[in-house]
Amino acid sequence: MLLIKNGKIYLNGKFVNKNIIVNITSGKITGILNSLKSKKSEKNSSSNSYDKMDSYDKINAYDKIIDAKGLLVVPGFIDAHVHLRDPGLTYKEDFKSGSLAAANGGITHVIDMPNTKPPTTTKRRYDKKLKIAKRKSVVFVDLHMGTSKSNFDEIRKVKPNSLKIYMAETTGKLLVSDDKIIYRHFVNFDKNKIIVLHAEDQYYINKTKKRDKNSALIAIQRVNEMANKAGNRRIHIAHTTTEDEILLATARSRTTIEVAPHHLFLSERDRKKLGWDTRGKVYPPLRSEKERRNLWNAWDKINIIATDHAPHTAQDKENGSAGFPGLETSFSLLSTAYWKGKISLQSIIQKMSENPARLYGFNKEGKIKKGNYANLTFIDIKKEWKVHASEFFSKSKWSPFEGKKLKGKIIHTMVKGKMIKIEKS
Repeated sequence: MLLIKNGKIYLNGKFVNKNIIVNITSGKITGILNSLKSKKSEKNSSSNSYDKMDSYDKINAYDKIIDAKGLLVVPGFIDAHVHLRDPGLTYKEDFKSGSLAAANGGITHVIDMPNTKPPTTTKRRYDKKLKIAKRKSVVFVDLHMGTSKSNFDEIRKVKPNSLKIYMAETTGKLLVSDDKIIYRHFVNFDKNKIIVLHAEDQYYINKTKKRDKNSALIAIQRVNEMANKAGNRRIHIAHTTTEDEILLATARSRTTIEVAPHHLFLSERDRKKLGWDTRGKVYPPLRSEKERRNLWNAWDKINIIATDHAPHTAQDKENGSAGFPGLETSFSLLSTAYWKGKISLQSIIQKMSENPARLYGFNKEGKIKKGNYANLTFIDIKKEWKVHASEFFSKSKWSPFEGKKLKGKIIHTMVKGKMIKIEKS
C-alpha cells in the first residue's frame, strides 16, 4: 500500500487536510483518512478506540509514503484535445514526448485527434495508432476517430468513444463540410457519445476569405439544428473563441463546448506586438483584444479547458504551420488568473478534471474517491516560474508564452499510483 500524507486534497469541491491510501497493484484509491497513528501515538491511545480503526490508519503499515506537505493534491487533469502527431509526423511530436509533456503539465489522460498521417479514419489505422500509444505513452491515451464522406462502416467496426468532424480546412485532409454527410454521421453514431466539431464554416471562408467569428457562428447554428433533428444527439464544439459562440452553442442543452488557453490569454494585439507573422497562425485564429476580454465573461459556461496542443518545429511555424503547443503551460496560465482574482481554483479543476471525465465517460477518473484510479496532480500553487520552451518535454521548443512569468507549478504527476519520472527522451 502507498500512503500520500499531509497534502491539501481536493475533495467534493473543497481543499481539505486528508491522507490518501493507494493500492499499488491496482493503482486505485482504497481509502481517504482524516488522521494517522504512529507506534508512538498508538501507546497513548486506549485499546478500545484504536481497535475500531482500520489497520491502514497506522502510519507504519505502508510499503511507501509520499509526503505532500505544502502541496495541493487534485484529480489528474484530462486534456480532450491534443495532436501528438504519431504516426506520420513524429519529428514534430510522438506519444512518448507528448505524454511526457502532458505529465509535466499535470495531465494524466489525453484524447488524441485523428489528423495524423495517415488520418485515423479506418479500423486498421485506429488499432495501429492505439497500439503505438499504449507502447509509448506514460499517461492514459484515448483516440478521437476521424470522419470522412464514406467511412460509416469503419466507424461501426471500431465503435469509438468519440468522433471528430472538421467543417473547415485545417492540418490534414479531413474536411467534411456537406450538411448531408455531417447529418448522416449524426444519425449513425450513438447519440449519447460525443461528436466533436471543428466548427468553422468552409463555405463562408471560401466566399469572404475570412476566418472571423461569423464563420464559427454560422457553423454552430448549422450543427445545433442538425443535432436537434438527428434525435437530440450530443455534440461538442472544439476551441470556441468568443463569448457569442459560447452563448449560441450552450443555448442547446445537449451541446457542450471547450476553450483553449491561448484564446483566453492571447489576441491579435499580442500577435502584432510580438512581431509574429506565421508564428501567430492558429485555427481558429486569435481574436481581437476586445473579444478576448469578453471571452472571460463566459467562464462559467465553459465545460472544459482543452489545450489543442499542436506542436511544430520553429521552422514549420516560419513556413506557415498552424497551431501552438499548450500541454506544459495550460494549468499555470489559469492558476495565474486565479491569483489575479479572475477565477476560482475550484472552477479550474472542474474544467480540467471533473467535467472532461464526466463528458467522456471516464468513470474512474476526475475525482479523488475510493475506487478511482490514483491519477493525481501535485501542485505548488504559490511557486512562480518563467516559461522557457527550451525546457519543454514536448519536441516543440517554442511557445507563444515564452518568458511569461506564471504562478502555480506542477510538482509531481501520478498515474495509477506511480509517479511519472519525467526525463528527456
